Amino acid sequence: MDDEKWAECIEFHGHSCPGLAIGYRVSEFAMESLGIPLERASDEELVCISENESCGVDAIQYLLSCTVGKGNLLIKPYGKSAYTFYNRKTGEGVRLLMMTIDREADRDETMRRILTAPADEIMT
Repeated sequence: MDDEKWAECIEFHGHSCPGLAIGYRVSEFAMESLGIPLERASDEELVCISENESCGVDAIQYLLSCTVGKGNLLIKPYGKSAYTFYNRKTGEGVRLLMMTIDREADRDETMRRILTAPADEIMT
């Protein structure tokens, strides 16, 4: 995890929260899966389809430059913690689904776990 990028996501979103952490991690893992550096897209080559309208979408917008206005961020409010990333240049894509998060756990502990756990422990 890049502490500077995380701090920038917090500044963009307005506060830190587990939802923002989810967006950070799915962005990070999607780029790793697609073999792309975790950085803002120069154009519209990367597409994200978010199946929710949660805080995590702000991290995706900030980190990957996927936006509704550019047409490379599509929001389908199905209420699922699922995200599909697609690289228009290569035709490769990945769909990530967050595993259930313990809503009774301490907020800071939940956020820390999301940010530090191995990806296969928090998403499929």
